[in-house]
Amino acid sequence: MDPVLELQQLKSERESLLAKADDNTLTPEDADRADAVAKRMVELAQTIEKRDKATAALRNALSTDKPAQPSKTAKTAGDAGGDVDNAAPRSLGQRFVKSAAMRAFREANPMPVEGGPVSIKADNLGGFVAKADGDPGPVSSSLGGAVDYYREPGIVDLTYAKPLTILDLITRGTTASSYVEYRQLQAIASAAAVVAEGGLKPLSQLTMGTDQAVAHVVADGFKVTNQELADDGIIASLLDSVLQRNLWEKVADLVFNGSGTNEPTGIFNTTGVLNTAFNTDMVTTIRKAITQLRTTSRTQVQAVLLNPEDDEALDLLRDANERFYGNGPFGNGPNTIWGRPRIADESVPTGTAVLGDFSSVNLLERQGLTIQAFNQNEDDARHNLTYIRAEVREMLLIREPAKLAIAELTSAGV
Repeated sequence: MDPVLELQQLKSERESLLAKADDNTLTPEDADRADAVAKRMVELAQTIEKRDKATAALRNALSTDKPAQPSKTAKTAGDAGGDVDNAAPRSLGQRFVKSAAMRAFREANPMPVEGGPVSIKADNLGGFVAKADGDPGPVSSSLGGAVDYYREPGIVDLTYAKPLTILDLITRGTTASSYVEYRQLQAIASAAAVVAEGGLKPLSQLTMGTDQAVAHVVADGFKVTNQELADDGIIASLLDSVLQRNLWEKVADLVFNGSGTNEPTGIFNTTGVLNTAFNTDMVTTIRKAITQLRTTSRTQVQAVLLNPEDDEALDLLRDANERFYGNGPFGNGPNTIWGRPRIADESVPTGTAVLGDFSSVNLLERQGLTIQAFNQNEDDARHNLTYIRAEVREMLLIREPAKLAIAELTSAGV
């Protein structure tokens, strides 16, 4: 029975028992029943109060996850008296400081913690799937962003230009599995043909391999003072700059260089990836690799990734008259080679380029980004320090290795 309805019925029964008591007609059985009614009414009142508090807490927690609708009259952070508390948290740092766990910690510790225990855990704050661009507006101390803008998909934004990385090229998604065996397409021998009426239909040959993928935890952390922990702006900026950058750079490095031993198997260690030998010079070798991908696996090259030192070498290429082949030091044209985007990445070894269709690489999120803050050790507690840790579980699959090529940009003797 609903506690509220039962409480109403017990109140009516209580009135009847009180009337008997006033008339001195209360029997021993009635007295026992009166005690039971009084105890049950107290239990029901506590149950109803607990339910109401839980409902209010849930509503409050859900309200922190709902993107606030911007008011037509809302002011930006740069305006005097601007109300930016309702701005939707976008970046990792903003999602953490606006999380239910952090708000509960703030309510319990309105003043900076001084030597007391700290334990904060914010789960599923998003990850690489929801990475987007973080906060599209400039950073402001109020965390709302001074300027908001909207960009149509496919339109390159020159005002808030963001360099591409390998994580922007690969396919990202989610998974409910921690381990999976999957079929890996290594080569295709197409037999597609025009077939006459009654003729034998062709059969293409697919060279398949079986590979395994395991979800691995990627984590990083740092220590902050309790005074820093008390400032939402400082914590948000540290998470958005240092911690977030470290995690993404490590994941990007694993996509390239993962050994497959206690970590994912990256592109450089995957069987079936094409190899292009050095031919004449860097520019010629890359063009040969483009042709190899096109003729071997019918691949349209999406981008060319190379080490920053090799990227610099391409920028500095000059003709016999000392004129730069590319944009030169003052040009702002597209950073391409053979019409394909050229992306510098420290995870690519010097003297090597990786190119192809990177959508064949799948990075699947097993567990969203989780941030914890705690000081459960004597040294940190004595020094008013708190350890903040972020971690995410990712699974890497390379479904079509033949759509990727590794080109050697230097000769073996160099």
